[in-house]
Amino acid sequence: MGGSGYARNIKFQNIVMNNVSAVQVSDVLYQNIRGTSASGVAMKFDCSRSVPCRGIYLQNVALRAEEEDSTHASCANVRLSYLGDVSPPCSSQN
Repeated sequence: MGGSGYARNIKFQNIVMNNVSAVQVSDVLYQNIRGTSASGVAMKFDCSRSVPCRGIYLQNVALRAEEEDSTHASCANVRLSYLGDVSPPCSSQN
């Protein structure tokens, strides 16, 4: 079961990697996202324990399950900031 949608205007530039085991994701903004999820997990951040994601901003995000009673966010090793209303919020961010 796949999904559909899009991600736009993302740029990874001037990167050199040698023998990489973990890549840190930082300073990312998810803004004005609304809709439904095909499962109960509406958002999932599963980052590396050794180099957690940081500077992840969620602004005005509202996701709900298409066919389930409730949704949740799964968040591991991520440092999030909420701006405006965010649903569902992460229950833990480690």
